[in-house]
Amino acid sequence: MITSIAFVSLVLVLFILDSSSFAYIDPGTGSLFVQMTLATAMGALFVARKKVRRGLSRLKSKMLGEVDGTDGAKPVTKDYTDPRCDK
Repeated sequence: MITSIAFVSLVLVLFILDSSSFAYIDPGTGSLFVQMTLATAMGALFVARKKVRRGLSRLKSKMLGEVDGTDGAKPVTKDYTDPRCDK
């Protein structure tokens, strides 16, 4: 972990100290970087939205006292002791 931090720090220092760099990014590569950046941002927003909604749902269910996500209604079951019930 320390070596990776040292490596990244060294690379950043070299980029900062270099006064003249002649780099060229062609349009295809540039658009690829833009696409990757936008896809990462949209993915992060989607995940964050999902986590926030799940957290709010859990908080709401705890505040209302719901345990299993239902509104407290009893499940509908057949009463097989009733002669009118289809078997």
